[in-house]
Amino acid sequence: MILTDIRGYLDEGGDIFDYRQMVYGVSGIPAEYSWMVHYWQGRPIKGLFEKDNPLHAAQYLQERIHFLGFVRERYFHEGEIREIAYYLANPHLFQNQEAAGDAFLSYPLAERKKAT
Repeated sequence: MILTDIRGYLDEGGDIFDYRQMVYGVSGIPAEYSWMVHYWQGRPIKGLFEKDNPLHAAQYLQERIHFLGFVRERYFHEGEIREIAYYLANPHLFQNQEAAGDAFLSYPLAERKKAT
């Protein structure tokens, strides 16, 4: 798992649609929210888990990283990361969402929260 401190992204840390595009690309954004897709040079930004992501490092993430997580702490109190972090499973390493959720529960930061 990689957990990212996202506080500096877009001044406020972005939102779940930003995180979903970073991980899954356009396919991670529900159709009704397509207006929230980010573009670079006229093309949608690729997600790190997208098969055709041109970044060399994306292949290694797809092969080795089970979850990508995003957190933007506000109060810095004990347990805050467990309460607010947003995790996304690598579809290359799990057969389905249920398997990803079960695997996520083995992580120390999981505590009663399943990955999406």
